[in-house]
Amino acid sequence: MQRVARLVTRRHPLLQLRQAASSAPESPSTSSPSSSSTSTSSSSVVASTRMESLLTGDVPVEKRSLTRGLAMNKFEKDFMIYPEYTDTDDLRNIEGFVKVLHETLERSVDERALEKAGELSADVIAALRTSEISGCFIPREYGGLGLNYKDLMRINEELSIDWSVATHSTVSHMVSSLLLLYGTEAQKERYLPAIASGKCRPAISFPTAVGALTSSAEVHGTSVSGLDGTLMTQNVKAYGADKANLLLAFAYVKDASKVLSLRCFIIDRPAMGEGEKWETKREETLGLRAVDVSRVTLAAAVTEQSVLGDSGKEVASEALSCTRMPLSAAAVGYGKRVLEDIARIANETESQITPGLSLASHSHIHRIVSQLSLQLYALESVVYYLAGLLDEKLPVVVDVESALLHRLTREFLRSCTTALLEILGTRAVDSRELFEKRIRDVATLMALFDESDAVEQVAMTTMSTWTARQGKQSRGYSTLRRLLGAEKTMADLRDPKLQHFIAEHAHPSLQLACQELEHSMVRLDAVLAKLLNTEGKQVLVDYQSLERLVKVLENNLVMVCTIARASRSYSIGLRNADAELAWTTWLATERSRESWLHLNELSDYFGLIRLNSSLLKSGRSVLEWGGYQIESPMERNW
Repeated sequence: MQRVARLVTRRHPLLQLRQAASSAPESPSTSSPSSSSTSTSSSSVVASTRMESLLTGDVPVEKRSLTRGLAMNKFEKDFMIYPEYTDTDDLRNIEGFVKVLHETLERSVDERALEKAGELSADVIAALRTSEISGCFIPREYGGLGLNYKDLMRINEELSIDWSVATHSTVSHMVSSLLLLYGTEAQKERYLPAIASGKCRPAISFPTAVGALTSSAEVHGTSVSGLDGTLMTQNVKAYGADKANLLLAFAYVKDASKVLSLRCFIIDRPAMGEGEKWETKREETLGLRAVDVSRVTLAAAVTEQSVLGDSGKEVASEALSCTRMPLSAAAVGYGKRVLEDIARIANETESQITPGLSLASHSHIHRIVSQLSLQLYALESVVYYLAGLLDEKLPVVVDVESALLHRLTREFLRSCTTALLEILGTRAVDSRELFEKRIRDVATLMALFDESDAVEQVAMTTMSTWTARQGKQSRGYSTLRRLLGAEKTMADLRDPKLQHFIAEHAHPSLQLACQELEHSMVRLDAVLAKLLNTEGKQVLVDYQSLERLVKVLENNLVMVCTIARASRSYSIGLRNADAELAWTTWLATERSRESWLHLNELSDYFGLIRLNSSLLKSGRSVLEWGGYQIESPMERNW
């Protein structure tokens, strides 16, 4: 408890950012990309107008947004400094806290027992409460610890000891973050201390269909605003609702003008009156069986004081966004455990191909482990880089970066599953082994936190900023000028010239990596100019082209974070820093070349050689046919 006391810090960063955003248009934002549609916008974070307002004005875009600046071939040297703890005592305190948490979880968590019971055990709940995990996300003035983002990421690494534990904590973090960002002072004072102490078990529901069942979530209002009345939900997906006593429920409200709008309501279970209903039906999921995923049916009285935030769409978007970094940090912890297990088994298992040698001597094992280790290094670098930026309270927007981080996390979790299957073989799917259970947990986790529209959001947001900042220069281009510009685009792709000399701001050993980053920046800016000037409307509806663009943005983000990290590690003499230099150089080279390939394909969008399979409309054809209807190569028509 003394360690916990020393961890109590200043006001929570989320609260500081939110208050700054409400008082000045030039304030930072931690939200994810805004949505481009009305019905599929649940994974966006804030309205585009609010986000773009942070990027307008006299401040250069490269000082506001790392990824947007790189896309426009603009560089801010401050982003090459990897964020770190400025006070050694803060680092030592969180290390001590995490050590105690690790030991506590090791004693209390039994993965098999949790899955069999279908819920977290009393020992696990007590361990989380003793460690004040729910309070980690809440500011001190509301009874929490008010830890910074780097602390939270380190804690979430340990919570990955079991994905059910990590998911349970993520739901608590989601609800407390939404209350902190959008709640009134009365709502914060009432609910946040209860969550921090563990007395309140929060849950959240979204108005989405579950399987083939029809779901609904509406408020039958009795006032002009439509906010006073009875909230009625049926078969709505919810997380943690069975044993919860506080629920954030999203529902559609029809006001006096008969316009439907999504709003978020706080349902206090102990305060529900006679005749009101709170019923849940547990879902049988493939994995995460200790996590309460259910369908909830509600009939609860609500008032305007029950409403959370002004826009339910914005609150729902933030709900998904605020889970990205904690889950990414948990994926880092999970990946480290996977690699430890693989290394142990590979060193202990005798090779069936070469007697007398271990499995670890096989070159194909080296390849798999190498690829997974590099992915983990990239993911870890991005997680703590973004956490550090938020801790320093820099006036930056990290909406695009958080969405790219989510993509990196999903890709890494898929790679973990593939590595386990390829190296362990049937042992990975043996129901007597924990590996099989963990693979099911990861599959379920990815299904629960799916954000399939993130590609469109990231691409649209980036192109919108690019057009607003640089598009004015291209207006009024003649056909001749476009033809001359096409030659410059091809020259930039073939032989990009250094303009920023990024290597001057990193360790000399990383010169090649810095050059690869700068080459990718030049190529991306050139291709964006060509696409948006010639094929803008077509590209906006072409998912494959948008996905290629997002992959390039993702590669640029990884290069910046790993270069900054490796440069710092070697400069201060960290253990295995020489390996970091080699890994970073390889990552930068591989990702830059991958980006070059994607950008070449984008630059020849309607070339004679169709490099874009989506232009064939093969996917749409298969859907219209009702399946794969190409005739067998053995078929005859006579």
